[in-house]
Order: sequence, then structure tokens, then C-alpha cells
Amino acid sequence: MQYKAETKKDDALRFALIRLAKQYGQYGYRKVGELLRAEDWRVNQKKVERLWYEEGLQQPHRHKKRKRLYHHDASVIRLRPNIRTTSGALISSTTN
Repeated sequence: MQYKAETKKDDALRFALIRLAKQYGQYGYRKVGELLRAEDWRVNQKKVERLWYEEGLQQPHRHKKRKRLYHHDASVIRLRPNIRTTSGALISSTTN
């Protein structure tokens, strides 16, 4: 007697999962799971995640935004007061 492999119950669900993953390329398994439930599939989130990784589905990786070394506002910030305008001795000596 030889063992016969059963047909998987999840084949139709797998095809629906792959179809939605191709249609909505930026969505992950959570959003696709919500779409499956909206199509009247009675499926658990854990099962969607398991089938997602078994099928090797992935989202495109997000790239980190490069940060700039300077502030976003281009205003000049004075680090110390101007010596010529605040010092009384220098003002009186330069006006003569």
C-alpha cells in the first residue's frame, strides 16, 4: 500500500493570496489578510502569515531617508554677541 498525498485545502487560499499580493504590491501580509477577509475568506492572521512566508512573498524594502547635517531652516544663528555693538569701550574708541 502506497501513501497518497492529500490535496491541500489551502490551495485556493494560496492562489487568492498570491493574486492579491501581485495586485497590491506595496501591501504586506496584514493588509492582504484584511483584503482576504473582505472577500469573505474565513482565515486567521497567523495562517495568512504562514502562507505568505511559505510562498516566499515579500515587500520591496524601504530605503532610509538620508538626513542632512545642517538644520532645515537656513537662518544664521549668532553664537555670541557682536563685540563692536555691545561693548561701550570699543564703540567710543571707534567713533573718535
